[in-house]
Amino acid sequence: MAQVLPFNAPVRLPTGGFDAGRAIERARDLWERTELPMEHRQWLQAELQEGLREGHLDLAVYAVRMAHAGDPLCDAALRTIGAELQTLLVQRRKLLPGHLQIIAYLQDVALRTHKRSRGRPWHGNLVRDIRICLLVDAVCREFGVYPTRNRTERRADRAGAGRAPSGCGIVAAAIGGRYNIAEEGMQENIWGNPMMKRLRARGIIGSPKLSTDPNIMKP
Repeated sequence: MAQVLPFNAPVRLPTGGFDAGRAIERARDLWERTELPMEHRQWLQAELQEGLREGHLDLAVYAVRMAHAGDPLCDAALRTIGAELQTLLVQRRKLLPGHLQIIAYLQDVALRTHKRSRGRPWHGNLVRDIRICLLVDAVCREFGVYPTRNRTERRADRAGAGRAPSGCGIVAAAIGGRYNIAEEGMQENIWGNPMMKRLRARGIIGSPKLSTDPNIMKP
């Protein structure tokens, strides 16, 4: 049975030469053996809705972009919060910048005569993206690497300088090919997107304390 990716994998710093091949195979194996159960998807939608309710502009823009790309979870979250905002509109209460993005999305959807795209481009799947971030976190904990590295370090590594890999780089090498995601795109557009930043800030990604929460992490 598939499992949720572990948040509390032990940290083992590399000794001697770093075995990138072993790290990549480990990441690939974790990806194949893990999934995000339905109850966690529902929790993820609720977390997104809470952020949208707070009116954060960057998160609203991100959710709208994902929904237009065909992500049903983001679409449902936007519609749910959009319905709540109707009361604020009737009461002529001030809306925050993120709220205006949600209203604009609902208006756009209402005016469309064609169905939304149901494709799944690299930026259009919230569930997959959080799985990727959980995998990056697990790899960092197990192999003692940082989740990201700067452009100079990535270029030096490609030039054969043997720089230490990043969690995003290992995961990109393990599963990025099937989604056409390179290390830089994974680092900037998945690990660095507004929703994942929110989850990290709230201690939901990369926090050992979650190892005690059976509703989020099951080994």
